[in-house]
Formats: sequence, C-alpha cells, structure tokens
Amino acid sequence: SETLYRKLHNKLGGRIRYICQTDEWTEMRDLTDFPEPREWVGAFIHFQKRPMPACTARVYVNLKEATRANAFSAILKKIWDLPGVSSAKVAAPGAVKTDTVLVYCDSRETREQIIRIITKYQKRNLRYFGSELPKLVASAGTGIGHGAEPPIIHPERPNSQRFEAGHADG
Repeated sequence: SETLYRKLHNKLGGRIRYICQTDEWTEMRDLTDFPEPREWVGAFIHFQKRPMPACTARVYVNLKEATRANAFSAILKKIWDLPGVSSAKVAAPGAVKTDTVLVYCDSRETREQIIRIITKYQKRNLRYFGSELPKLVASAGTGIGHGAEPPIIHPERPNSQRFEAGHADG
C-alpha cells in the first residue's frame, strides 16, 4: 500500500473512488486509508473513475508479487486517461492468482489500446510478468489476456438440481 501511495498519489486525473475488496467492499477516502496489510492478504484494491463509464471488456494481467505494486502503478499511469477506461484493480500482497490486475473498459477498441500499451511496457519489463492466465481468458501475450464483461444474469432456480431459463438486466 505504501508503494501504491508513493507511485500514484496525485498522479491520476479526475475523481477516483478507492475500494478495498476482501470478504466485503470497503470504500476508502484515498490511498492512505488502507487497512493493515495482515487484514487484506488476498484482497483487491479497486480504482474507479467517477462517474464510472460503462464496462463491456476486460484486460487481465498476471504481475509477479515482488514487482506488482511498481508495475501496476506504471501501467495505470499510462492507461488511466484513456476515455474508455472505467476502472482497474490490483491484487494485494499474498494473493495467489493468475489475474493479479484487471482493467475494465468500454469497448474492444479501448481494450486493444490498453493491450498495446501493456505489451510495450512488458517488452522492457518481462521479468515482472507471470506466464499464466485464468481459464477461459483469451491470451494476448505472456501474462496478458482479455475477455468480455459477463452480462448481469439472474438464473431462476426453482429446483436446486438444475438451472432453468433466466433473464438478463441491461
């Protein structure tokens, strides 16, 4: 959290909402408002634009823990002002995930622009990236992938043994 504060404090434009996602979502005033590290192992720290643009696409990044805060800070500063970026989140120390960073955006075009920026950063910093990605994520290179934002679906389950037709919002 100290590295994120040093690297990102007053460096991102616009109004930002900070959220710590553990078992529950806690909104923070700013980057100095993090809980004690032992309380957020495995958590995600969210950076959301306010107002938050619509999200239809995601970019997944696997950053190694030792360099995650520095690499995430550098990447976020490069992409934050793109009009289609709506939010980003980074896994806190101790997370055992293959998607340690997610960037949410409004279109395929924005997603491709984000991937180009991250790929360019990666060429100079390959050692910061893990090689794996979550299952069902389309690969865009070593430790970089993409996918669509899932629709909001409310399955109707009158019988807990099977799923039946549901409806989607939006």
